[in-house]
Amino acid sequence: MRPAKYCLIAYLGWFVSALLLNLLILHSDSGAGSELSKLWWMLGGIITVITYREFLSRPADDILQIERQLPPGLSVGTDNLIELKIRNTAEQTLHITLTELVDDAVRVEGLPITLTLKPQEGVSLSYVVHPLQRGSVIFEGIDCLIETPWRFWSNRYRYLAATEVKVFPNFSAISHFELLAHGQQVGQLGIHLNQRRGEGLDFHQLREFRPGDALRQVDWKATSRALKPISREFQDERDQDIIFLLDNGRRMRTKDGELSHFDHCLNAFLLTAYVALRQGDAVGFQTFGSIDRWINPIKGKNNLNTLLHQVYDIHSSVATSDYLTAAENLMNRHRKRSLVIIISNFHEQDKEDLLAAYQLLQRNHLVIIACLQEQSVGEKLDEPVRNFDQALSYSSAYQFYLERQQAIKRLVASGAIVLDDKPSQLHIALVNEYYALKRSGRI
Repeated sequence: MRPAKYCLIAYLGWFVSALLLNLLILHSDSGAGSELSKLWWMLGGIITVITYREFLSRPADDILQIERQLPPGLSVGTDNLIELKIRNTAEQTLHITLTELVDDAVRVEGLPITLTLKPQEGVSLSYVVHPLQRGSVIFEGIDCLIETPWRFWSNRYRYLAATEVKVFPNFSAISHFELLAHGQQVGQLGIHLNQRRGEGLDFHQLREFRPGDALRQVDWKATSRALKPISREFQDERDQDIIFLLDNGRRMRTKDGELSHFDHCLNAFLLTAYVALRQGDAVGFQTFGSIDRWINPIKGKNNLNTLLHQVYDIHSSVATSDYLTAAENLMNRHRKRSLVIIISNFHEQDKEDLLAAYQLLQRNHLVIIACLQEQSVGEKLDEPVRNFDQALSYSSAYQFYLERQQAIKRLVASGAIVLDDKPSQLHIALVNEYYALKRSGRI
């Protein structure tokens, strides 16, 4: 319990009136000062009695009913809406200030909330939580300050038990893809399906001949039986293994905005994995850097949750990533020909190690190397140069850019498929490359 606003105002006004009364007595010879002094003491007595009675009138702990609707999981770097339902079960009007007690890893917007509830009145509120990092966060409960009827004291209450909620990588791109895929509008995301009807590798179904079908698609036996042209329809080859090598070393600690490069790496991994699982392929991953985690390739769109729960608590570290050791571990774990996707932020000094890893992997696998650009370098190159310090910054950024481009050219010359994109756009580039390889028959 602590003094509230009106208690402080009452006592402050009482002491200020004492100063004014003393000034009046000093400049007046009449007996009015003694009468005013009596009134002043009476006023102080009234304030004290009210304060004491208010102090004894602490409401019961169950004076409020609060329900909070937390989602089963939150998405890092996005706004997540939380809803509260509050009901005043008392027979008196309540003046309430409430807030959510939560980890520092979550930014809360819209709190604290101040409201007045009449007897038996209920209200629904909402506020936004914005997780800043993946893992688990604890919502410790709702902290409420409830003022006494005359608003002289505030009583603190804690409602709701502590609840642990997992913070996952940003899966909004997956939800958006799913929504647009139903309407055949994935082009709005920048994803190009480039489908060519009936020209996949695996037989899918028989159907009536349509204008534009090639003659080689006609099934002549089915046509003779049905007495009308029947075509064979094919689909992209299924049951391929897609394995991601996810770098969680010190290079991936670089941040562009709120998210680190490793967060963008996971976003690209999850969207591409979701697309591959929808296509009937199996998806697995291996992390390297500070944590070596291996998941065998699994099939089925519903298994995206399995992948999600395996990566949500992995964070980048200050460890140096060893590309060659990661490649050797993968070769020992998985010999079947697969599409291997390395997602990393490599620098020029990493090129020899990365090239050796690629040469080892490409003996058995088709390899994509997905590189995350450093946004700060591009920003330095775009800034106008007006003084010596800016010239030095520009020169350093340009030297870094040239060395990185030379390393990429060397990888491409060795036969690697290299994607070099901004972190926020890598997931689109990776899905497009996956579709292109599927349509070309290389996987």
